[in-house]
Amino acid sequence: MYSTNYYSHQNQYPNSYSPQDQENRVARRVELGRGSSEPYEDLGHGFFSFKWINRKIGTNETVTYFLNSEGMNVISAGYAIAGEERAFALESYPRSKEQWVITVMNPSAQRDIQLFLIAKLK
Repeated sequence: MYSTNYYSHQNQYPNSYSPQDQENRVARRVELGRGSSEPYEDLGHGFFSFKWINRKIGTNETVTYFLNSEGMNVISAGYAIAGEERAFALESYPRSKEQWVITVMNPSAQRDIQLFLIAKLK
């Protein structure tokens, strides 16, 4: 028996999602290129940083972002998401010399997401 001071946070942080949650999930693909990024930052020695801000990821949405460097070699990529609720990077990898792929799952309410790419001149 639990003491009267016991407070359960049951299901606050589930380890898995119910089949109903999976059925309600939305999947989307987004292609992003250098031309649609914010002004790039020259990091020196042929390296450049690109960012895409003010993007939205919806409630229960899984989005695969294709970050295209168009004529440059991808080095690394990442994302930042608004709010303190959890989000999950399901994958993050260089798909080719000129493309990085990041898939993000957002199990909470719609919020802003920013994406970043580091690339180097060929």
